[in-house]
Amino acid sequence: TTGLDPILRPWVASPGPLVAAFLLAGVAGGLLPGVAAGRLGAPGLRAGIRMGLACGAVALAAALPGASFLLLVPALVAGAGGLLAGGRGAGEAGVDLATVVAAGLVLGPPVFLLEPALGHASGPAVAAAVALLALPLAPLLADLTTRARVVAVALPLAGAGAALSLALALPWADADAPERVVVYFHQDAGGGEARILASPDLLVLPGPVREAAAFSADVRPRLPWGGLRPAFEAPATALPLPGPGLVVEKVEREGPVLRVRGRLSSPRGAPELQLVLPPEAGVRAFRVDGIPVPAPVPKLARWYGGFQVYRFVRSAGAPAADGVLVELEVRSPGPLEAWVADQSPGLPPEAERVARARPASAVTQQEGDVTLLTRSVRIDASGGAAAPPATPGGR
Repeated sequence: TTGLDPILRPWVASPGPLVAAFLLAGVAGGLLPGVAAGRLGAPGLRAGIRMGLACGAVALAAALPGASFLLLVPALVAGAGGLLAGGRGAGEAGVDLATVVAAGLVLGPPVFLLEPALGHASGPAVAAAVALLALPLAPLLADLTTRARVVAVALPLAGAGAALSLALALPWADADAPERVVVYFHQDAGGGEARILASPDLLVLPGPVREAAAFSADVRPRLPWGGLRPAFEAPATALPLPGPGLVVEKVEREGPVLRVRGRLSSPRGAPELQLVLPPEAGVRAFRVDGIPVPAPVPKLARWYGGFQVYRFVRSAGAPAADGVLVELEVRSPGPLEAWVADQSPGLPPEAERVARARPASAVTQQEGDVTLLTRSVRIDASGGAAAPPATPGGR
């Protein structure tokens, strides 16, 4: 794994060499048809390129009318210029250059914005657009020898390779464009095990962070539903904290459908509560304090590996014992296996030492470093209490 992950690290600290690689690769691609110019001849290659631009403009006008100018402008310049040049060599070469200028005027600005907007995932699109921009230059290679035509394509291609090598050799992050290393303290309230989790977006722990605790050699899923951002883990001392609880007040079964009403709470007063349902639990309805809650958007479900994660933020000043009343209706032929969790900002001292070990080129992100307690629960038609809160000092 490298720092060029398009999701976890879409931008690097020094994008210049990477952008240069995209641009040079596009130039090489645009000139590539010129290698065959000796067989086709400059007039044949030129006619094919102009017909291609015209057909592309028509197709783009039909599919995306608002974007048709991207091909229409260079196609019109090439067509009108070709009529005026009348097949004269010097005039045709001038038309080729004018077509490149026209294409640069309409394609240049959006291409320039692709990498800042989308990161290096935009590389193929940038290279393709630059290839299209450089394509009218290919007929100019027709009068060169075969070796010269190959060299004309090989030079920008070699430059792209050199720029990419430089980009891979440079640091992915620095103090001005830091990587993200989020630290979690996680405790299984049912089993009592505690861990420190460090999740870096480069999937490599900075040296000072690794030295701050006995971290695992490789990254692992943080939780059954935490595959998107895997983490390195280190054992930690469990804290005498009461874990989250779900007290089931009512359970009904009608065939494969299970209806559950219960109260989810955090005796330690964590501001966020979570209820996690497995992928196989088909949620038909969900309400919190009587208010219907829509299903998580598919994108979030994919991020969580198909798990359905419901997160609730407690009102400021609300008594911890009150919790939230949840009512759900799921398709579950057997007992429903789920998880409850509570999350609070900040870390205990053992995990805080790891967070303080981050170098200047690493920062936390979004919700920041947090303390997370989880508990697995099992709900069946017999009802009763599922995962009651533990008492302080217990498990």
